[in-house]
Amino acid sequence: MPLNLADFDIDYTITRICGNDTVRHRMEVLGFTSGETVRLLSKFDSNYIVCIKKSKLGISKELLRRVIVEKKHQ
Repeated sequence: MPLNLADFDIDYTITRICGNDTVRHRMEVLGFTSGETVRLLSKFDSNYIVCIKKSKLGISKELLRRVIVEKKHQ
């Protein structure tokens, strides 16, 4: 499922990044890579705060739609 549809405060594993090479590269630079754990913290209008690699990032809904995740198995 796209990350923007995920529940808050639950760990997810990134399975894929959709988009062209430029978008995928930009997301990889921010730490969004396959297998990485990510968590949605909050939402304000169409922007989200996410936690990835022990860092908090503000990111738009349009970019989060390109991050495909699955619920992390405990």
